[in-house]
Amino acid sequence: MKYSRFIFAFGILFSLVVVIYGNSLDGSWHFDDYGNIVGNPNIQLKSMSWPEIERSFQGMPGHNIKRPLAYFSFALNYFLHGYDVAGYHVVNIFIHFVTAVFLFLFIYRTLSLPVLSSTSVEHSYSVALLTTVLWAVNPVQVGAVTYVVQRMAGMAAMFYIMAMYFYLIARTTMGASWRRPLFFVFCFLSALCSILTKANAAMLPVSLLIFDLLLIQGVTRESIIRTTKLIAIPLFLVTLIGYYYTNISIILDGYNHRPFSLTERLLTEPRVLLFYISLILYPLTSRLTLLHDFELSRGFFDPWTTLPAILIIFFSMVYAILTARKRPLVSFCILFFFLNHLIEGSFIPLEIVYEHRNYLPSMFFFLPISLMVVRAMEHFARRRTLLAFFAAFVILVIIIQGVTVYLQNGIYKDELSLWSDNAVKAPNLQRPHHNLALDHLAAGRLDEAERELHWALVSRDDVSRINKSITCRYLGLLYRMRAKDDLAERHFRKAVENNPYYPEPYQGLAEIMAARARYEEAQKYINRALSLAPGRVDFHLTLGIILLEKGQPDDAIREAVTALKGQGNFSLAYALLAKAYEMKHNKSVSRHFKRIAQHAN
Repeated sequence: MKYSRFIFAFGILFSLVVVIYGNSLDGSWHFDDYGNIVGNPNIQLKSMSWPEIERSFQGMPGHNIKRPLAYFSFALNYFLHGYDVAGYHVVNIFIHFVTAVFLFLFIYRTLSLPVLSSTSVEHSYSVALLTTVLWAVNPVQVGAVTYVVQRMAGMAAMFYIMAMYFYLIARTTMGASWRRPLFFVFCFLSALCSILTKANAAMLPVSLLIFDLLLIQGVTRESIIRTTKLIAIPLFLVTLIGYYYTNISIILDGYNHRPFSLTERLLTEPRVLLFYISLILYPLTSRLTLLHDFELSRGFFDPWTTLPAILIIFFSMVYAILTARKRPLVSFCILFFFLNHLIEGSFIPLEIVYEHRNYLPSMFFFLPISLMVVRAMEHFARRRTLLAFFAAFVILVIIIQGVTVYLQNGIYKDELSLWSDNAVKAPNLQRPHHNLALDHLAAGRLDEAERELHWALVSRDDVSRINKSITCRYLGLLYRMRAKDDLAERHFRKAVENNPYYPEPYQGLAEIMAARARYEEAQKYINRALSLAPGRVDFHLTLGIILLEKGQPDDAIREAVTALKGQGNFSLAYALLAKAYEMKHNKSVSRHFKRIAQHAN
C-alpha cells in the first residue's frame, strides 16, 4: 500500500511536468545558450575518448574549469544528437522531474521526524505531495527548465536535494546497519556532483548543519554545544570551496564592467529577494521575463524601499532563529531560502535579477503553506461544502500556475517571441531591444532592426559602455548594408569610443576606408583589430584585401595563408590567393585557386 502511494505521487509529478513543459521541446536557443553551447567547441563531443571528455570539462574555451558536470551533460547531448535542441529540453525536463521526486521523498521523510508534531506525521504524504506540486508547477521555475543553459541551476539543485535526502536517511537509520555508511557515501557523491555543476551548491554543508540541528537533533542546549563543536567541518568545506571558486581581485575587477558598484549591489539585493518572493506568490506571466528592469538602490532611502527591505529580511532571520525550538520546520524553510540566495545575492558582480536563481532556494517555500492548507482541509472535513470549495481553490491555483508555465514556454519558442516580450515588459533595458534587433537583422527586416538598435542605444544611462559599444557596432553594420557609409563610420567610431578594446568596429572602419581608397588608414585600423584579436581569420582576410589593393600581392598571399591555418571562410581565402597570383601574372596558379574557391566551404 505504501509503495502504491509513492507510485501514484511519482505518476502525478511526472504527468504534471510533462504536460506543462511538453510545449518547450520546440523552443529555440537563447542568449547565453549560444556562448555556452552552440558556439562552444569544447562541448562538441564526437567520441567517448578521455581527451574529448576532459575537454568538455573545461567549459568555455580559455576559462578555468568551472561547472564541469553541467558542460559534460551538454557534451553528451551533442554526442547523441548534435544541436537538435529538443534533446536538450528533454534532459532539462527529466532533471526537473527527478528533482521533484527527491524533494517529495525528502519532505515526506522529514515530516516523520520525532521533533515535529503528530499532525505533521499524520499528514506527511499529503503535505509532501502538495508542496512538491506547488514548487514544480510554479512559473518562476521556467527560467531554470526551459532556458537550456540554466540546466546548470536545475542539475545542481537536483544533486543538492539528493544529497540532503541521502543525509536524512543516513542520520535516521538506527543501529549498525550497513545502509547508514552507504547513504553517507551517496550523500557525499551527490554533494560533490552538485558543487561540480554550479558553485552555489557550496551552501549545502551549511544547509545540512541547520537541518540537522533544527529537525533531527532538535534545538536544545546540548545540541547547540554539540553542533558548535562540529561546525568547523562544514565551515572548512565552505571556506575551501569558496577559496577555490573565488578570487577577490577578479571579483572587484568585475564591477569595472557593470553599471553598478559593489555597494549598490549589496543595497539592491534585499529588494530583489522580496521581489522574488512576490514572483513566487504571484507569478503572472505579465511579471515574468528573462531580463528584468530593476531599479538600483543607491542609498538606504534611494529608493525608499531599500531600508524596509533590509529590515524585513533581518527580522525574518531573527524570527527564524528565535522560534527555532518551537517552530523548527518554519525556521528551517526561512533560513534555507535566504541562505541559498546568499552566493548569487551578495557581493559577486553578477546580474542583479534572474528568475532561475529561485529554483533551489524555493524548494521549501510552500512547505509551511501546504501544512496550513492540509490542516485547514482537515478542519473542514465535516463541512463538505467548505471542504469541496477549499479543495477546488487549491486545484484551481495549480491549474492556473500550470497554464502560466505553458504560456511562458510559448514565449521561449524563438528569439523573436522572447525578445519582443522582454522589450515590452522592460522597455528601458538595452539588451532586449539589441537582441530583438539582431533577430530582425538576421531575417533581413532592416527597418525593424534599425528601430530596435536605436531604442537600445538610448536605453537608460546605467547600461554598460561595453553593451552600448556592441549596439553601435551593429548599427554600423546595418548602415553599411544600406550603403550609408557616413552613418556607418559615425557608429563604428562611437563603438570604439565606448570600448577601445573591442576589435570588430576597427574592422568596420578599415573596410569603409578601403572602400574610399584610403588604404593607409584602412591598414592602420585593421592592424589595430589584429592587435586585439590576433587569431581572427576575417581580420587577416580584410588585411589581405587591403594589401592587394595597395599592390602588395606577396603580403596579401601571406595573410591568405595565415587565414587558411584557422577556421573560417576558406572560399574567400582561396579567392584572395587567386587574385594575388593573377596580379603576379601567374595565371595557372590563379586558375587553380579559383577552382578551389568554388568548391570550398
